[in-house]
Amino acid sequence: MFMHYLAAHASVTAFHATPQGPIVADGSNPLDGVTPSLDVFGVPFKSKLNTIIGGIWGLVLLGCAIYFLLGIVQYARAKRRGMSDELGEGAEKLKAAAIAFGLASASSIVLGGILWIAK
Repeated sequence: MFMHYLAAHASVTAFHATPQGPIVADGSNPLDGVTPSLDVFGVPFKSKLNTIIGGIWGLVLLGCAIYFLLGIVQYARAKRRGMSDELGEGAEKLKAAAIAFGLASASSIVLGGILWIAK
């Protein structure tokens, strides 16, 4: 019900006439030329944010590397003992860890590409 009220209110007020004319008469973008920036919060905030995000990214990469190493250990134990079920589990863990590490490593490139295309 609330969303219906908002939609009705937005459609009525979007074309509401003012003394200068309708609000959305020319169809121009009011955010044209606006770009996202963290500079408004100051340099200390920006540097702390970059440090925190970098630390989280490093922890994710470390977790992927540990998971990969555990997969290698599990795969090696299963191969040495001749257990085919555990061998498959170790191989799956290795594949999952390698894919996760690759995606985590390439996340900045992918995100940068998306932002470059959206620009």
